[in-house]
Amino acid sequence: MEKTVGNLKIRSVDESAFGVNHAFGIYHEGESDGVKFTTIEFQKGPVKEFGINGITEEVLLEIIIDRLEGFQKTEFCTGLNRDALTNLYAALGSLNDRTALRILRGVEGASVV
Repeated sequence: MEKTVGNLKIRSVDESAFGVNHAFGIYHEGESDGVKFTTIEFQKGPVKEFGINGITEEVLLEIIIDRLEGFQKTEFCTGLNRDALTNLYAALGSLNDRTALRILRGVEGASVV
């Protein structure tokens, strides 16, 4: 995967057997030397099997929610931020529901569909 967002380029760094990327390098667009600005690494495999080795989607959403909630307490408060927050809360809720269902099924933390 490679995408440009603003003046930053996002590139996947690895890929699992299922086609799910776990690590993303973020680069300044136009940098000829390919120097990474930062890297985001997601959990690779269930924690019970592989230990904690990255962040989860829920963690990343919580970080974004915190930033937007902060903006909403300032002069940068906007209806568009509010709309984004509504959708982020919904996404986080869906992921939490997915986890709850996996716990009920007894498959949370295992490499089982």
